[in-house]
Amino acid sequence: THSSHSTMGTRGSKEVKDKPVVLIVGGGYGGVAVAKLLDKGAAFNVVIIDRKNYFLHNMALLRATCVEDWEKKCIIPYTKVLKYGSVVQGEVEAIAKDGKSIKVHGEEKEIRCDYMVVCTGSSYAFPAKVAEVDATSVPGKYSKMRQVVNAAENITVIGGGAGGLELTGE
Repeated sequence: THSSHSTMGTRGSKEVKDKPVVLIVGGGYGGVAVAKLLDKGAAFNVVIIDRKNYFLHNMALLRATCVEDWEKKCIIPYTKVLKYGSVVQGEVEAIAKDGKSIKVHGEEKEIRCDYMVVCTGSSYAFPAKVAEVDATSVPGKYSKMRQVVNAAENITVIGGGAGGLELTGE
């Protein structure tokens, strides 16, 4: 069972109780897309495991450097992602060689599955992404950044790639 982990009201529903378990490691764009597809029709018991308790819509996040409360639009609770499946908040320490279980940091029991999809995603420096595990700690980071931006006489953006251009445009 998944009850020993930090869950968000997320035990699989009775419709998927006896269905094959698909464990999705990573709740970013790839993980959520796969999870939503497999969750439709209740053919699988889908379990997302992620370090965070929220999905981060980072594609729109740079705007939060200058628009008040914009980051709140980019934080989506995982409780809104799946109809039948569940979400476990935790950090994966190890994946079994056979791909049939994972070890979560701080937990004695492994989480077992029939199928596993690994979608660990990417990481970027703040303000493009945040590594905060709790959604409530994200807005303060952007609020502090907006204070710095608003008080600055000049701002230099280093890098002319897609992120640098987007940040400059904001």
